[in-house]
Order: sequence, then structure tokens, then C-alpha cells
Amino acid sequence: MSDDHVYLSLAEGHEDDTRWAYGTGFEDPLHGVDTTVPEGVDTGELAAVCVALADDALVSAQRLAEWTTRAPELEEEVALANIGLDLLGQARLLYARAGQVDGTGRGEDAYAYFRDAGDFRNVRLAELPCGDFAFTVVRLLVLSSWRLAHFERLATHPDPVLAAIAAKGVKELSYHRQYAAEWAVRLGDGTAESHRR
Repeated sequence: MSDDHVYLSLAEGHEDDTRWAYGTGFEDPLHGVDTTVPEGVDTGELAAVCVALADDALVSAQRLAEWTTRAPELEEEVALANIGLDLLGQARLLYARAGQVDGTGRGEDAYAYFRDAGDFRNVRLAELPCGDFAFTVVRLLVLSSWRLAHFERLATHPDPVLAAIAAKGVKELSYHRQYAAEWAVRLGDGTAESHRR
């Protein structure tokens, strides 16, 4: 092992497997997907759907990030952060698609950072203050169930890019829903107070 360069030391013995480190060696989920908008698809409606879904994901991700250092256990901090990262990834892909089809050529940052609050089209539930852990769990359960139902339908959308984003999202959202459902049952079975709530 070489001490001259930390990264090179870590990489020794992993030359053939570029996925040994987080963030490396992963294929673009839209690699090879035709970005041409099919005939008959209204680009204005497509962009609006992409922006609304992206706004939901971005705002939800921000709310989940508020649990970093505040969750009941370190494991839950990591789980909520990973769910937030999944949603952030969905938002980025959806914003990028909106910029491709809305005629403006805007990038994901333009949608995420350079709009007024009133221009966001997220559902109101996503932006409510975090409250306690139980509220976050219930909100995640409702939003992930609702979003999963949408993405399952969108996986067959005529636009190949939106369909690919949705298909990737179905896998992530299934986990989000499962995580939230397990916590909802655990919290609900806990005490008289949790039964009441």
C-alpha cells in the first residue's frame, strides 16, 4: 500500500471494480434513452408535470435533510438522508427534462434556485414544518405511497425520458414506503400516546 496519495492507496486492488467507492462506476439512469419528444406529446404539459413532480421531490428532500443530527438514532438519520438523496436525484432528472422540453433550455439549478417561492408547484404536505419524528414518518408514508402510484403509471408514459425516470423512481419509492410503513406500525404499537395519535 502506498502512503503517497490516499486515494491511490484506497484504489489499490480495485482497478477492475470501479464501484468499490460511493459515487463511482455507476451508469447514468438515462444512458441510451432517446430524448426526442414523441409526436402527440404536449411539451408544455410534459414540462409542467416534470416541474411539479420535481418540486415535490426537492421540497421533501429538504425537509428530510432537517433530520440530520436530530433523528432518534444514527441509523434513522442515515436512512432519512438516503431517502432525501433519492428524492433529490429524482428532482434533478425531472428538472433537466423540463428544461429540455419547455423551450427555455434552463438547467436544474435554474428551477431549484432561481424561482420565487410562489412559482413552486409542490403539494402543500411536502413543505409543512417537520414537527416530531412521528409526523415525518406519516408524511413520508403518505407522500411515498402517493408518489409511487403516480410513478407506476408514468413508467409507461409515451415520453421515454419521463418513463425511464419513473421506472427508476418506482424502485426507490417502494423502499421509502416500506421504511415509513414499518415505522408507522412500530410507533403506533408503542404506547397509549402513540395509539391516541
